[in-house]
Amino acid sequence: MKVKISDIKKAVQKHLLLTNPKIELLGSGESNTNFLVEDKYLVRVNANFRLKYKINKEYKILKYLDRYQIAPIPYVKDTTKSIIPQDFLIIEFFSGKDLREMKLSGKMIKDLAKLTATLHSIPIRKKIPIFSETYLDVKNNIVHLIKLTKKYGGKNESEFLREFLPQLKTHGPQNKTSISHGDICEQNLIYDTYQNLKFIDFERCGISDPAYDIADIFTGFGKKFSKEHQKIFYKEYLIHREDTTLKD
Repeated sequence: MKVKISDIKKAVQKHLLLTNPKIELLGSGESNTNFLVEDKYLVRVNANFRLKYKINKEYKILKYLDRYQIAPIPYVKDTTKSIIPQDFLIIEFFSGKDLREMKLSGKMIKDLAKLTATLHSIPIRKKIPIFSETYLDVKNNIVHLIKLTKKYGGKNESEFLREFLPQLKTHGPQNKTSISHGDICEQNLIYDTYQNLKFIDFERCGISDPAYDIADIFTGFGKKFSKEHQKIFYKEYLIHREDTTLKD
């Protein structure tokens, strides 16, 4: 369903009390359509009709993380569908650049390691919102990969995955669990105007083994992480969060 700028304007006028806001379509992804308002706010409209509670979950996550200053501030959650025919959030917009436009450096790796360790160190309290457990997504991906490897002749790969799957089903995370971002990559990291590195896009945030995020960084960050980059990351990460089993 295409979201109208006029509806975004009405929503912003109601919730932020802006009379004639400047609104710009930033882009549509697999799950959200994003609008920039006054270069200060971001309106995220749910574009995935199958995930009915996605906006509510993301709002709760951002609320829980608000005190740690590593993610956008959530201002408004609207699930009434009275103005926009889908659930939406209004959150803080970081005006800095994401990491796709920057060269991978030692400072960036250290900043990323510190930020990731900070997220993983946040206590999981009893009143924490219910996050999806990201290892379940991993399990589903492995099931899909088994089918693909079998179909295209990857016998050894298929057998390896089959041996690993029962362990994942029965035990889930093998390490201490933490709050994991679930999609740490170049475009989901921003240096704000004060040159503080922060996360955006918490759609896949969940309770998982912290190694899940780090494996994601080393294999799917965007920029290639060499063995030397990984050593820099580990060293800095372990300054900010103790974990004796992480490397294993």
